[in-house]
Amino acid sequence: MRADREVLQEYLAMDEEELLEELGESLLGTGPGFSPSDFERSIRFAQAWLGDRREELRRQVCGEVWPKLEKGGGFDAMTDAAAVADSLRALLGKPTAFIVAVILVRRGLGQLCSPGNH
Repeated sequence: MRADREVLQEYLAMDEEELLEELGESLLGTGPGFSPSDFERSIRFAQAWLGDRREELRRQVCGEVWPKLEKGGGFDAMTDAAAVADSLRALLGKPTAFIVAVILVRRGLGQLCSPGNH
């Protein structure tokens, strides 16, 4: 089994579309013979899933993790993603927590956690 750091590094190397595709596949499952339309479906499903859970994710990340990261001025993408993934792991499980953590860090935790963004 690969170490968490290696898995996070792999996700950090992906672009947003690849992360959404990976998230969609993680949530929906995959099978043989997937076509490009299936990948597009995975991306749309992941986008909708993130939107539907935005408030829940915001509460989870912004309650404890964001104040620590904000106070420390943020670290690097790996450290920030690891901290967010740890906070989401019980809620989402692995690897979903890792994928979501990288997406949220990339999109900006400051924006997610800003008071007017509820």
